[in-house]
Amino acid sequence: MSWYPGVEAAAKPLLTGFELAMPGALRELNSPIGTWRAAAGHAEVTGKYHYTGKQSLHIFGGNKRRVELTVPAFTVPLAFLAFQAERWTSRKPFHFRVEHFSDGKWVEIFNGDRAVVVGRSFKSHVEIPLKTNPARLRFTCTSPDRSGILIDDVALIPAVPQKIASVIVDDVQVPVLIGLETNPLLRIRVETTGTLKSIALTGAAAMLSGSIAEKHLAAVQWLASGSSANFGDAKPFGESSVVKKGSLVFNGKQTLRSGANYFWLSVKLSERADIDRIVKTSCTFLKFSDGYTHKPQSAAGAAHRLGVAVRQGGQGGVHTCRIPGLATTLKGTLIGVYDLRNRSGGDLPGDIDVGMSRSTDGGRTWERSRAIMDMGRDARWRYDGIGDPAVLVDRNTGTIWVAATWSHGNRSWVGSGPGLKPEETGQLMLVRSDDDGLTWSRPINITAQVKRPEWCFLLQGPGKGITMTDGTLVFAAQFQDTPANKRLPRSSILFSRDHGKTWHVGTGAFDDTTEAQVVELEPGVLMLNCRYNRENRRVVMVTRDMGRTWAKHPTHREALIEPRACMASLISINGERTGKPGSHLLFSNPNSLAGRNHITIKASNDRGLTWPEESQLLLDEWGSAGYSCLSMIDDKTVGILYEGSRAHMTFQRVKLADIATATPVKHSSNKPTAFTRQYRGKAIGYSIRTERRRYTEWVENGRAIVRELYDYAIDPNENTNLATQQMYAEFVQRLSRRLRKGVNMPPRFARAFGSHMVLQQGQPIPAWGTAKPEAKVTVTLGTQKQIATADADGRWETTFSALKAKGLSLRLTAETPEGKTTLDDILVGEVWLCAGQSNMEWKLSQSATAKTAVPAAKHARLRLFNFVGAARGSSGDYTPELVERLTPERFSSGQWRECSPESAAPFSAVGFFFGQKLLADLDVPVGLINVAMGGTPAEAWVRRRALAAHPQLKLMVQGNWLQNKSLEPWCRGRGASNLKRALSAGDYIPSDDLGPNHSFKPAFMWDAALAPLRSLPLAGALWYQGESNAESEWRVAQHDAVLSTLITDWRAQWKRPDLPFIFVQLPAMKRPHWPAFRASQQRVQDALPHTGMAVTIDLGHPTDVHPRDKQPVGERLERLALAFVYGESPCGGSPRFESAERRGDSVMLHLAKGRHELRTSDEAPPAGFEVRDRKGRWISAEARIHEADTVMVISPLGHAVEAVRYAWTPYPEPKVNLVDEDGLPASPFEAELSF
Repeated sequence: MSWYPGVEAAAKPLLTGFELAMPGALRELNSPIGTWRAAAGHAEVTGKYHYTGKQSLHIFGGNKRRVELTVPAFTVPLAFLAFQAERWTSRKPFHFRVEHFSDGKWVEIFNGDRAVVVGRSFKSHVEIPLKTNPARLRFTCTSPDRSGILIDDVALIPAVPQKIASVIVDDVQVPVLIGLETNPLLRIRVETTGTLKSIALTGAAAMLSGSIAEKHLAAVQWLASGSSANFGDAKPFGESSVVKKGSLVFNGKQTLRSGANYFWLSVKLSERADIDRIVKTSCTFLKFSDGYTHKPQSAAGAAHRLGVAVRQGGQGGVHTCRIPGLATTLKGTLIGVYDLRNRSGGDLPGDIDVGMSRSTDGGRTWERSRAIMDMGRDARWRYDGIGDPAVLVDRNTGTIWVAATWSHGNRSWVGSGPGLKPEETGQLMLVRSDDDGLTWSRPINITAQVKRPEWCFLLQGPGKGITMTDGTLVFAAQFQDTPANKRLPRSSILFSRDHGKTWHVGTGAFDDTTEAQVVELEPGVLMLNCRYNRENRRVVMVTRDMGRTWAKHPTHREALIEPRACMASLISINGERTGKPGSHLLFSNPNSLAGRNHITIKASNDRGLTWPEESQLLLDEWGSAGYSCLSMIDDKTVGILYEGSRAHMTFQRVKLADIATATPVKHSSNKPTAFTRQYRGKAIGYSIRTERRRYTEWVENGRAIVRELYDYAIDPNENTNLATQQMYAEFVQRLSRRLRKGVNMPPRFARAFGSHMVLQQGQPIPAWGTAKPEAKVTVTLGTQKQIATADADGRWETTFSALKAKGLSLRLTAETPEGKTTLDDILVGEVWLCAGQSNMEWKLSQSATAKTAVPAAKHARLRLFNFVGAARGSSGDYTPELVERLTPERFSSGQWRECSPESAAPFSAVGFFFGQKLLADLDVPVGLINVAMGGTPAEAWVRRRALAAHPQLKLMVQGNWLQNKSLEPWCRGRGASNLKRALSAGDYIPSDDLGPNHSFKPAFMWDAALAPLRSLPLAGALWYQGESNAESEWRVAQHDAVLSTLITDWRAQWKRPDLPFIFVQLPAMKRPHWPAFRASQQRVQDALPHTGMAVTIDLGHPTDVHPRDKQPVGERLERLALAFVYGESPCGGSPRFESAERRGDSVMLHLAKGRHELRTSDEAPPAGFEVRDRKGRWISAEARIHEADTVMVISPLGHAVEAVRYAWTPYPEPKVNLVDEDGLPASPFEAELSF
């Protein structure tokens, strides 16, 4: 609940959070508070860490790393410079200074050597008084290499009287626990502006209600945490008194700082509090020293559930308790098991025992914890740690079984290997109790019974096991495959048909799954619900033969979410109470995509087919380790032991009726409550907000650059942008439609358009974009005018008549009542597309002639559109911000620019030299669109449907591309390497049924770079690619089909069957399969009309895949365009093989000549010819030019030649020299001779 005082608005602080800056090295950045500048290697904008928003400033480690802020002149005096900061490491040295420039020198205004501390979440709030308005500020950090300082939310606070801007009261949905001194019920955020005449909170009142009685409360108090939203920083202040009818009155004084101020209402429970009760709270008023009393709009409060802090950090000398398991014995006793991590919070190997807590009153009170599995304390063997327990009750005998994994030394997830001995592999251990958990057996080792020696590791799934209808005992299990199979983990089951005397293991249910839970759906039918390490969805598998075979459940990777790789709990209500399967299931886990928060119990009444929202109960919204385990206490009550935000082991009792009728505590309405507009630099954010979600479209230069969707029910801190996820695409479209209807959003053009662009002459000119749904859009181009109507999704399009190339620039506009978008300086001429991989992408600044070409690149009628891809296929891990941009909408960015040294330097060198020459030869404006991306295979540039329709290529679009053996192993390996960090960390990666997105993924570059352009008229396409499709013989064999499909489908999509397509034949290089690949390129050029091929066999390098001399390549492509597109040249292509005939022992080769007659580039006899003998060996042969288009090859064999070839080796040595009179090299070939 929130409200805003009816007072005059104060001057607001100017704030920057580095949100819309491109992540990466910081050199210059314009922000609302000024311009940031840093020398190379001093700072970056990072998305890995942030206080608010998504990014922050990282000043690197090293000696005197500096960032300077130039501050504009302000009309009001400034009181403070404020920001949040975090020291990267505790290692010394660490020196941090802030200075301002005054009287020609830098003057220190802040020493942060001690004030800025190590700690997550930007623990240090820095507030620096300003005596005068600074013109320049400098931030300097000296710290160890690979460290530095993080800074976020930098604000300049005006020196004006303080005023209250807003007051927000939030219910805090966390458990209220016996055993804790404080338990938050309400959080109040008071936002202020100004610094003069400070205001204080002087009084407050709250109402406590619900089923709780006053005798259950040991203390009620108010706390303040200053600018920190972390309850752990809160301290008591003032005095509180409980008066009649549950009213709590507070009196005191807490001075407010400028910005956010946090206050909390907290309670402490008595030791005898009834944990079946609930407590409700509401804030009735707040009083401030400025004389205002603020009353909330609603008095309704959230229902807070009580529970028990079974284990807390440090309790009993144990550092951490983790990995809960919970079971109810036949006598009704609750048995809770968990790791006792004695020395640290880390996993095995380490000093870890299995602990047990026991409750005989349904979880209301618990006996003292004790270790029931302890394998020793020898430091030489890493203290022989044992952990990750699972508990099971045999419903027929009453025996309690606990399974755990023993690590003798480093024999856990990383160090365990093949074998069966403790010195080789992790050991699967059991203990049992036959007296309701009072005493326990010595550990029983069953490793040799169940583990295959070749496996690297076998262990139970932590949590609990079950007793099946027929009495079989079942634990979930998990194993790591052999080293040859890269230790790939799979979930399975571990079972005993003789009450634990002997045990057996099933097969792997699904790749890369761990920490599963098992229930019986029908007699003999088991469901395995698994943690999936590749995405934030639960894997659900079913077996009818005790794990010999597995099938996917209908909800597999669909119905249940998780924050990527987290243990969950699953139980059958009937199975636990009666021993027979039933239709009612319960599931618990962090109900979040963003992190381990929002511990929630969900109910299903159809054996897990659906998990309705109305049958979900939120227990703990704050972050925690997130593991949980459920157990039925009686027919109407379930218990849950979980790793909570407030205690390491939290226990709560929940009535089944509360889950069945549960409604979301927060954000229950989807009714739009606000349409808003905000600004970040040049970008405008248009938002639609509901109580549960926020959807925003950020628009810059008339184009949507970022879309954001956040769901507060599962992601209250806005950590995961759901708009990037394929499963939300339809929902995003609906919200986008509602957004355009609800806000006055001016029309905008699609991203293919922009000021300074070139439109193709001689073809009808389409224009398209978005506007308010059903709006009439007036679109003008020069003197032409069209009226378009936006459809229900806000999309509009129109077409202008064809134009001829002109020297004058045009203006393109789109206008509705909501606003107008104008694009200026538009030319009409020739537009060419440049695509391919790194040799097409290769920058002009990297080319051999860069020193002269870049400064001379001043061509007002040459326009460049450089699509810059976010995540490149180079080596190394992708950062989180790059992974988030792996969507077609966000992958690339760029804009039209006039050719200048600044715009040409990062542009394609091949494309530039092509365009520069074409401009000179045609004397009309030329526009170049470069979409090339390094490393991309050809199939990445082909539509998925086109690949699927080709019998030879359809396997490319079946299954996860990272495991698809019909694709190049190098490409798959590089993709896996780029995504390794995200996959292992459990980060969300934009994906579909073909696996995670990546520029090497089939069809991805079509979707990201070409699909947005396919309505834009072109003169033709240039293509320089092949290196990633020429790595093996079988890949070369695919190439004819791939390139032919690419060309044919592009022409279909552009609706131009004759669309010119000119490509570069791979040059010489010492790669074994390149000769055959060059032949494939020649075959495609021969087979498809309106294609041309630039031969570059003379321009290669023996070991460098990127020859630096790009000017001849670009100019050869231009010659081909002049010849067969514009008819300006009689022949633009290289000489190529046409026919052959025998003359005795010699062979006469007829070449389709290029321009004029054949000759050699060095006036020596033609080199590079070979003939094949009868044994299949290739022998070097002499040759001479016989006629203008004929070469005579003289055989040294003494018999008739069977075949002849030219320039066929990967890197011919000596260099081949057969050219035409213009110096264009002959194309390599191989020819069989018929007898």
